[in-house]
Amino acid sequence: MIGNESLLEGLFQAARVRRLPHALLFEGPEGIGKFAHARNLGAGLLCARGPALPCGTCGPCKRVLAGTHPDWFVLDPLELELEQIPLDRVRPHPEDGGASIGDFLELSASENGWRVVLIREAHRLNHAAQNALLKTLEEPGRSVLFVLESGRSDALLATTLSRCVRVRFEPPGREHARAILLSKGLAAAAAEELVCMAGGSPGLALQLEAQGVRSMLTVLLEALSGRVAALEAAQAVQDLEAEFGGKTPAAEERNRARAFLDLCIAGALDAQRLAAGIAREQLRQPRIAEALAREPRRAVERWFELLLSARADLERNLSGSSSIERALLGWSAPQVGAARKALVSR
Repeated sequence: MIGNESLLEGLFQAARVRRLPHALLFEGPEGIGKFAHARNLGAGLLCARGPALPCGTCGPCKRVLAGTHPDWFVLDPLELELEQIPLDRVRPHPEDGGASIGDFLELSASENGWRVVLIREAHRLNHAAQNALLKTLEEPGRSVLFVLESGRSDALLATTLSRCVRVRFEPPGREHARAILLSKGLAAAAAEELVCMAGGSPGLALQLEAQGVRSMLTVLLEALSGRVAALEAAQAVQDLEAEFGGKTPAAEERNRARAFLDLCIAGALDAQRLAAGIAREQLRQPRIAEALAREPRRAVERWFELLLSARADLERNLSGSSSIERALLGWSAPQVGAARKALVSR
């Protein structure tokens, strides 16, 4: 939780004078500690010594850490392995019998203080769940705090955004991020490359390493150069050993495809930024950008459009393996078209 400490202290100060908004949105890049800060805020409100950073030793803090505090509710789609947060996690008495925000709020406060609801990666709330949450966000009840956390707040409905006070978090800086990765045992060169890929976000950098994105990059560069055929490269990506999570093999496959498509999209975008005069040092994927700089600009633009379409289709539960193949075959197509055009012009 390096950086952004002043934001948290400001929120505690607002709570001390009873001016803390009842619905907050912690937004900013992925992997910079937003959810950790959200947990500290909520736990600090319930702490016997709060509102302040939680002491970790009092009874309420111990119950929060154990997940047994009756005034503490966390909706974490990563822990639940949910690609989307459905309506049942919001409304009372879900059909599957799981825990829901609605059930939590029907109960009275047990310790005569704050009641805290944290929603991690709130952009995963489907539209029905967000619409069901609107009234609660507007009038959550006395001493109830909602903290939504998201690295993609643009994916939230405008009506959801309008009911939250938005708190912007920023990366801690590349030096801090690099130090964190080195402390985790990564080699200096790997830490440097991952920090660049993650835009200075240490949490995202560690996630990219767990997902084998540096190995994906090697395969992608081989495919872009034509040294490896598209389908062979797609199989190599699918065979990489990495951690993606997912309740089912299909869900894990889609998470793998998300990581690969996001890598391709970042590279294609950086190629266009490089062509527009942006310095190499400001790019997240300079090696991809430089590889694409040797190709016809229109081919890169067409590929970028195809990648965005494939990424959107992936959220409609299309096959992950097909999405990876589509991305790589889509690159070979404009290359072939450009080569044929060159032959005809001769």
